[in-house]
Amino acid sequence: MNLTYEDSHVIASYYVADHPNHRGPVIIDLENLEELHMRSAASHVHLALLFASGKLFSGKRAAS
Repeated sequence: MNLTYEDSHVIASYYVADHPNHRGPVIIDLENLEELHMRSAASHVHLALLFASGKLFSGKRAAS
């Protein structure tokens, strides 16, 4: 995932719109945001693989 200055601007705009009383600068740490996104994406993939393999639940799975 490659975030750009434009992405940072859009995120800051959403924040300001959601917090109209906020005064001062809005700082978006793109590097940290990318890292958080990748960790979250990796967790989702891991859970999907566990679910698909049947290891996520104990006991018998219902027939589909």
